[in-house]
Amino acid sequence: MENLNKRGNMSETKNPQPLPFGAFTLSDESPVLIIAEIADGHMGDMDKAKRLIDAAKASGADVVKFQLHFPEIEMGPEIKIWAGSLNDIFRKTSLSPAQHQELMSYC
Repeated sequence: MENLNKRGNMSETKNPQPLPFGAFTLSDESPVLIIAEIADGHMGDMDKAKRLIDAAKASGADVVKFQLHFPEIEMGPEIKIWAGSLNDIFRKTSLSPAQHQELMSYC
């Protein structure tokens, strides 16, 4: 318990092993890695996804993060939110694995 701070979080804990993360290596000595969360903000539009990547890079982000959904296996059509069926929303806004590959190449 000696490594816990007043909030119960680990404090001053050192990780001696560097962690590879794509083209980066994370360690106690590495600079902060800025990750831009794009999620589904592209609304299923590849051109918009690429513009969001460009905007994230121009804003200083090192990495962008998207969400990959498989609506047919993630949830049933009965799940509804304020904008409608979550299944239908994911179908309209999701990109395919091949499109995600294209975005990774774009990055």
